[in-house]
Amino acid sequence: MNDLELTIIDKKLSTKYTGWKEVSVSLSLNRLAGLFEISAVEELSKQGEGWNLRMGQSCVVKIKGQTVITGYIDYIDESYDEKSHRILIKGRDKTCDLVDCSYVPEDYTKIETHEWNNQTALTVITALCEPFNNITVNSDASVKEAATELLAKFKVSVGETAGDAIKRICNAKGIMPMSKGDGNLYLTRAGTKSCYGTIIRGKNVKKGRLLQTDRERFSHYFVRGKGVSKRVNLFSQEINPIALVQDEVVMQQVYGANRKTTEIRYRPKVLTTDIISNFTIDTSLKTTAQTGTTTQKVIAEVNICKTRGEQEARIRAGKSRALYYTLYSWFQNPKRADFQAEKIWPVNNLVNVYDPTLKVEGTYLITDVRFNFSEGDGSTTDLILMKKDAYMILRKPIRKIVTSSDQLFSSEALREMGFTTETFLNK
Repeated sequence: MNDLELTIIDKKLSTKYTGWKEVSVSLSLNRLAGLFEISAVEELSKQGEGWNLRMGQSCVVKIKGQTVITGYIDYIDESYDEKSHRILIKGRDKTCDLVDCSYVPEDYTKIETHEWNNQTALTVITALCEPFNNITVNSDASVKEAATELLAKFKVSVGETAGDAIKRICNAKGIMPMSKGDGNLYLTRAGTKSCYGTIIRGKNVKKGRLLQTDRERFSHYFVRGKGVSKRVNLFSQEINPIALVQDEVVMQQVYGANRKTTEIRYRPKVLTTDIISNFTIDTSLKTTAQTGTTTQKVIAEVNICKTRGEQEARIRAGKSRALYYTLYSWFQNPKRADFQAEKIWPVNNLVNVYDPTLKVEGTYLITDVRFNFSEGDGSTTDLILMKKDAYMILRKPIRKIVTSSDQLFSSEALREMGFTTETFLNK
């Protein structure tokens, strides 16, 4: 198996290894770091000759010259029996440190009080990555506006990993953080680029599977805001901003006794969202979060809650339907004139699927890719596909609070906005 090449970088020297007995390389939109697992078996008499491996060594994994992992070796398992010597090597992208490690400010005595005020999302995410060696943050054009908007305030919870803090910012701003195999962090959105190849039942598919589950899907999402800087009075009551988003597909799954009427299935889910971290500070409205009118605050806070609910409903709905394919090769079947060389299947790209057995025909987003090799099965690629909606994280974040009215909402106006008196809760 020579298509995969492991290069170990030790100081100024680099050593390349090929000829693996088993290979597994996994990339995913749901993880900040790709990972690999490779093994080799040799005659016992060689006893590891030529292996110069140490924990923590820098490494690069390539498939036909295409880089898929740039990171560190973090697992070595050597064993032998009467006839052979076996070595198993595992490693991950450099961004694994963001996944594993807590963020600690330079002045570690301020670990509980350190925060960023009126800084862009990109600035804060870059600062979170800065303590970890050589992780560059890149943002593409799809998130330029969201990445350069200001966060009113952001604070890392004590013990929170840098990766979890980054995901919290990205969720608020509709950004998707991911690794692309070069050891850096990329801020992007669900891909729009199409694959060279097509997945066709009977041509390049070894195994196919359609999984449908609504266990993590709900009919009603109640999203309540937290972290409001000052309390707001409405009808002489203190308001906790809250919004309701419904998934009508789940609501209408139950039929009446005569099967001619549809009853409402009630599966509620209560969520919270961070109002302060979601606030976008516009220059002309810099103090709105602290001193804006009652109307301005209520609209902004409720809209944030509603957007968070729409995000949750959309993602859960998208992930409730997933396609799993095992393909015969690591490489796409060429269909375009600009195809110059064998290209591996990419994560976060769109792919066309034609599968009459599963009654599937359409375009799907590749969310997970795993390249496998074994002597029994040869080279195969495992793909997980979902509808793109599953990764449309957020609509455009709130930029401005447009109303200037300071009057309390009337009952009629509230009802038009979808509120009832139960919306506003007493402390």
